[in-house]
Amino acid sequence: MDRSTIDPPGIRSEAAASVRLDEALFELELSRELVRRLELDVRRLEQRLAQLEADRLVVAQRLEERERYLAAILRSTAWKLIQKLRGLFGRRW
Repeated sequence: MDRSTIDPPGIRSEAAASVRLDEALFELELSRELVRRLELDVRRLEQRLAQLEADRLVVAQRLEERERYLAAILRSTAWKLIQKLRGLFGRRW
């Protein structure tokens, strides 16, 4: 016997519609959870990026400071004198 002859018309289509609705609601719930997780990941990555950017600025400032210090040493009279003395003995930096 065929189910269409046993069930009154419309009952099977209501059950199928109910299943499709349940599937759609489940997919909607999964999608919302995925969006929530992705938003959390984006916030976490933005915080990490901000931290790395701050670290990069600190390193750049240190580098500038050390380059100024080195330039001051290389321009100093004492350094030039030492290099001239080293040159007398055939050694240069």
